[in-house]
Amino acid sequence: MKRGNTVKNLFLFLILILLLPCSIFALDTYYSPIAHSTDGISADVYFGESGSNILKASSGLNGLEVNISQYNLPDDFGEFISGNVTTMGFQWQIIPEITPIPAIAIGVKDILAHVSKESSFYAVITKDISVIDPSYTLSKFQLSLGYGTNSLNGFFGSANIDIKDRFYISAEAFNREFNWGCGIKIMDFIKAGYMNFDKHSYIGASASFSF
Repeated sequence: MKRGNTVKNLFLFLILILLLPCSIFALDTYYSPIAHSTDGISADVYFGESGSNILKASSGLNGLEVNISQYNLPDDFGEFISGNVTTMGFQWQIIPEITPIPAIAIGVKDILAHVSKESSFYAVITKDISVIDPSYTLSKFQLSLGYGTNSLNGFFGSANIDIKDRFYISAEAFNREFNWGCGIKIMDFIKAGYMNFDKHSYIGASASFSF
């Protein structure tokens, strides 16, 4: 039954992102937002312990984003999110990243207030930092810093590192939560890997397509 529900949720989720009007997709680290936005659609699928799974999708255009996440978790499974929870959010990228100015965005997460008692509003900046690396090991080093209410509960930050344009390491901290993950980029628009979210392990894949 759990597998049937998972397949059904995934099918409905993929239909949803195809039906969404072209807004804009930004890539959250794991829960905390970053300010970068590009035209296109994105979908993430993670499978974890005890039949848990997390489905995420976002779509966007010209700095305006809509996103949705479905958490299918056992009751009392996590400290941050438990049970079956659906979240929706919107983001507006005010300024794209232009050297030396970082990208700046504002938005709202969990607009239906299913994670926290109220919607979570935030502002975030993101900067890709050029690193002098004679070995060319680090192909990207990205830092984000922001402030949010309710589920984000104050300052939050994240780091995303690409290694030789093939491997990635990501980490975020917010509201006394620390999540991290790593994996491999199979193609420019597809990656697969491990995620440690809310102190539980997941494996999954992500796909992003630009218009």
